[in-house]
Amino acid sequence: MASTMLAVQLGERIRKLRSDRGWSQRELARRASIASKSVISYYELGERFPTYETLLRLADTFGVTTDYLLRGQDADIRIKTGSLTSEQLDALMTIIEGMQKRE
Repeated sequence: MASTMLAVQLGERIRKLRSDRGWSQRELARRASIASKSVISYYELGERFPTYETLLRLADTFGVTTDYLLRGQDADIRIKTGSLTSEQLDALMTIIEGMQKRE
């Protein structure tokens, strides 16, 4: 199957994330519950595209969003705040606003 630009770019991001962590292809396959290191190699070369489920596992393994894997950019961060008190929410918003001002 011919490589598409999206598959190639996804492969480059997977390779970079993996190498930044010092993981081998075998280690990434183990951590993400992927059949073998050769499957990781196919992804990194842009020769195969992961299934939706595999893409989610890769994102979880790397601690990034699927948007980052697919497009190289993160979507807005969303967190579950239902269990936080109003004081905790206020403190969290103060921290976030402070960080945004420093950018």
